[in-house]
Amino acid sequence: MKTYLNVPYENKDEAKANGAKFDFDRKEWYTDNDSQILIEKFGKIEKGYNSKFWSRIESQSNQHHFDFNEFKRELLTKYEVVKEDNLQIPLFASVQETIYYCLSEGIIEEKNEISEPVFTEKEMKLYFVELCKENGISRNSFTSEQQTTILKAINSGLKSELIKALK
Repeated sequence: MKTYLNVPYENKDEAKANGAKFDFDRKEWYTDNDSQILIEKFGKIEKGYNSKFWSRIESQSNQHHFDFNEFKRELLTKYEVVKEDNLQIPLFASVQETIYYCLSEGIIEEKNEISEPVFTEKEMKLYFVELCKENGISRNSFTSEQQTTILKAINSGLKSELIKALK
């Protein structure tokens, strides 16, 4: 079974060197043996998550003063991306205006259930440090197996996964 990876274009050579393969139909990188190295390095592409869609918006947001991480978190939490290919989405002054545009154009639809927000790796690492301080846990006290579990939780972007990993 193929596990699709979130490989930015500039990292394609590294992904290939680590055994990733390219699916020319989907135009996405994948691993067919669930390589933990690749999954930990690049992360999985979840259903309804097209890396090209997100990388286009992220590159646009870098050219404007637009909070890409807030936009991504809001979208992945409350909406399902239904049109992903070859889109040019204008980035408005606020994340909410951009979301309203996407709704009105049928690019996204509201989810039946709101899912847990997805956070960036940096936000998750800060949260990890916070949790360790709050609970009096030394960050150096984890076994290598626990460290792997914690790293996976951080890469998932889900705070609930990190809390489970620390128990």
